[in-house]
Amino acid sequence: MLMAYSSLVLHLSQSEMTDGCIKGDRIILSFSRSEALVFFEWLSRNWEKRQWKYPNLFSDPAKRQMLICLKGDLTSLITETFDPKYNELLLKAYREVLPEPSD
Repeated sequence: MLMAYSSLVLHLSQSEMTDGCIKGDRIILSFSRSEALVFFEWLSRNWEKRQWKYPNLFSDPAKRQMLICLKGDLTSLITETFDPKYNELLLKAYREVLPEPSD
């Protein structure tokens, strides 16, 4: 599934981990669903902090605008947030994103 805002394109895949490429003047980022869910959760929680406790977290207007756009794009793509088992899905996503410990 693709979402585009300005010259940023997000692509969510079922299994592949983060990947990126350049096509003309566009940068295309590809996230696994797990990566996108973890990133979305981070954006959401930090956005709440910005509004309530940490006003300087997103103080630069350009960075704030890009994060707002990313969160908006992810909001329309991630259906897990409406699942009653959201917390379980999120924990599973965290486990899938973290690399396996090496012995």
